[in-house]
Amino acid sequence: MSKQSTINLKCPKCGLEHPVTIWESLETDVDAEFKDSVIDRSLFMAECPGCGEKTEIEQDFLYVHKERKWKIYYACTDESEKKILTELGESDVKDGYRIRVVSSKNELLEKIFILDAGLDDRIVELCKIYVLAAYQEEHPGCKIVELYFFTRDGGNCLQVIADGRPSGVVNLSEMLYSGMQRDYSGKLGYKGNRKYFIDRQWALDTMGVE
Repeated sequence: MSKQSTINLKCPKCGLEHPVTIWESLETDVDAEFKDSVIDRSLFMAECPGCGEKTEIEQDFLYVHKERKWKIYYACTDESEKKILTELGESDVKDGYRIRVVSSKNELLEKIFILDAGLDDRIVELCKIYVLAAYQEEHPGCKIVELYFFTRDGGNCLQVIADGRPSGVVNLSEMLYSGMQRDYSGKLGYKGNRKYFIDRQWALDTMGVE
């Protein structure tokens, strides 16, 4: 069941304190009409009734898809992450839920796109290592490169974030995905709480890359 609560927020522009409804969790099977608000991030925005200033609210958030057995936890701080890991129940795992914990909204949205595309996020992360290596070889001047999965016109894509800004889109080919799925079949294990964090570090560990 989706869960909401109310907090008082002080506008950073005019100083007006006003009540804001926040979503602590969203069960998309029940409240599907709010899913787009997660994707465009408006679910995490509050507008001041006094001056109209919009503020992004940093809050822990749980995205649930019961039919597909997914739970994606967004932890906005390190302390939140520790709290989530402490409270995670084995009952969810036994019930067949695929549980993920992420620490940024970009990662949250990426997991949702992967879920909707019917893909395995572990295979996607392995693919991203290869795509990232190729991109950095072609663009040696980029210091920090991140890749985020999304879909466009029915195709699977990776958004490139280089030096803190969007720097292009790379197609995620079916050939690469299928090849990684074949090569790493039976090798997609976990280590402790790392089973909840399917990210670049997990992919490097799985590949045995230092």
